[in-house]
Amino acid sequence: MAKGIKGTGSNTTTLFTMNIEKAVKDEFHIWAIRNNTTMTDTLMAFIMQLIDKQIPNPIVDPKRLKKEDGVEAVAKFFDDVNKSDSWEDTY
Repeated sequence: MAKGIKGTGSNTTTLFTMNIEKAVKDEFHIWAIRNNTTMTDTLMAFIMQLIDKQIPNPIVDPKRLKKEDGVEAVAKFFDDVNKSDSWEDTY
């Protein structure tokens, strides 16, 4: 685990709030139950994986590309899309 993530004391936590579509939250909750885990544990594991592996951005979003980013940024976007495991990942 990356240093300093949990705070100064052991088991120090803070509330994390986010907006999510109800249908997505409900499906995530069902997924967590079927996989014998919690939504919190799943999100924490994912967040720690991002931090520990220093993954820059797991979600490729064409809206984040700006005109001034140039050809390299557009090429990288399409390269990242082509690395997906299945065609569903491109949507």
